[in-house]
This record gives sequence, structure tokens and C-alpha cells, in this order.
Amino acid sequence: MTFSPLWFGFCLAASIGITALPPVTREKGGTVIPAHPGDRVEILARNGYDAPDGLLWRPEGLYVADEGGGRLRLWTAEKTHELHARTKQVQSPEDVVSDAAGNLYFTDDTTGGVFRRSVAGEFKQIAGPAQGLKSTEGIAVTPEGTILVGDGELHTIFEIGPAGEVTKFATDIRKPESMVFDEHGGLYVADNEDNVIYYLLDQKWRVVLKDPEISPETIIYSNGALLVTDSQSGRLYRFVRGERPEVLLSLGGNMRKIQGVTVDGQGVIYLSIQTDLKNKKGYILRLTPA
Repeated sequence: MTFSPLWFGFCLAASIGITALPPVTREKGGTVIPAHPGDRVEILARNGYDAPDGLLWRPEGLYVADEGGGRLRLWTAEKTHELHARTKQVQSPEDVVSDAAGNLYFTDDTTGGVFRRSVAGEFKQIAGPAQGLKSTEGIAVTPEGTILVGDGELHTIFEIGPAGEVTKFATDIRKPESMVFDEHGGLYVADNEDNVIYYLLDQKWRVVLKDPEISPETIIYSNGALLVTDSQSGRLYRFVRGERPEVLLSLGGNMRKIQGVTVDGQGVIYLSIQTDLKNKKGYILRLTPA
């Protein structure tokens, strides 16, 4: 991958309780402020995507659900790979995950589709409007390989069986935007309409975070904690159940619309930013902790 030059300055972010002077990245009307002075932010090359949303890191590269470009893509150090042909079934890829075998799954909130790209390269819609889905958002794979998908219009999480059959898994969740399992088999669900994160374990639902100032966009589980993006406040949080969310990154201006998040094997965090979805503009950031 290639990287753009960055301008670094210093700023006191008193509004989020930062007492040190972290580096500030300024980029065409936007700012990015990491919470810790030693953290480093880089903007990845601007080609290879339009307006990125969901992200997934795997050893072979960075998978990008390109909402503006209508494609699932793979970034590697050499080039960007388009993983399927353009199709009317895919208009705005939303979230992307993989199963234990390496098969990829992604959603489309415009068409209501759920898609699979197999390890062998086969591309297929496994469920969609014909099965009653309308606006697919968050997606997760159970430890046993079952697909769960949230529908923001139907306020429901559905389960997709091996033959593509769709059944209800949970109801009355306003907008199940993102979902992820932890090492205990517990399921976290981010509802960014009611500003809630739920946790399901042993068939019991719990509200683990409810804050009117935090609207969770994407959640992933890493090293015993959730990483939470908030596209309304323009922040990235680290959240451990029972504790207050910790701000890791604050964004302003046209960089405020933070979307997806993923982590590589060294703990480096990748984030997608949509500066202008209508005109298909955005960035992918890389946050390297100190």
C-alpha cells in the first residue's frame, strides 16, 4: 500500500479529557486526533475504493465493503482486487465478516441481500428479498457456522440456514447495525437508532451500554474489549463491560463520519471514513497504537 503525506500539528482536546498534546492530522477540512500522544494515524492511498463502509482484516489483506462503489474489494500491498462482477443485486455493501474456513459474507442495506464469496472464489446471494429481507445491516457467523443478519427496516435479527432458509432469531431491536461474538460465545449487538449495545449469553439478553451521546455504528471484539465507532460524534471507543467507554480517536469536520473498524494481528486498527457518500468519497485510516 502507498500512503499520502500527512501534516502533523498539536492541539489540546480538552472536550474529551485529553491532558497531553497528541498529534493532529489535518486533511482537506477534516481533523483526526488520537487520544494518546504516541499513537500514529496514517491515511491510506485514495485509489481502489469510493466510499468505504465495513472492513475486515485477514492475513491476505484488507477487505472493504465499498458502499459507494457497489463492490466487495480486497486491498493488498500490490493492488486492489474486485471480488465480484458488478450486479444489480449489490448496490451498497454494508458489513463484511468471514467464517472459520475463510469464506466471506457481506450485507447490502439497499437491496436487502446477503452474499457469500467462497474461498474458491464463487460468488452467490444466499438470501435476500425473496426470503423476506429488506435492509440488511450487521452480520455475524456463529461458532458453528450459522449466519446471523440484522434487518434495519424490520427491526429483527434473522438466522440463515444451510439451504438459505430465513428464520427469526431476535425481534424488537430498532436497527441492528453491527454484531460480533466474543470468546465465550456471547453475542454483542449494536443498535445505532436507540443508542444501545446488547449482549446475549445463555439465552439472556442484557443492555451493556446505553448512552445518548454514543451511537454505535460498528463494533468488533478484540483482546477482551469492544472497539466501537460512532459516526454521529466522530469517535472511536474502546469498551469493556462494566466500565466507561474510553475514547481512542476523535474526528472532526468532513472526517467525522467514521464507519467500519477492524484490527490486524499486531493490534493495528483500520477505520473507514465517508466524507461524502453521495459523491462517493472517503478514506481508510490506519491507527498504530504506541
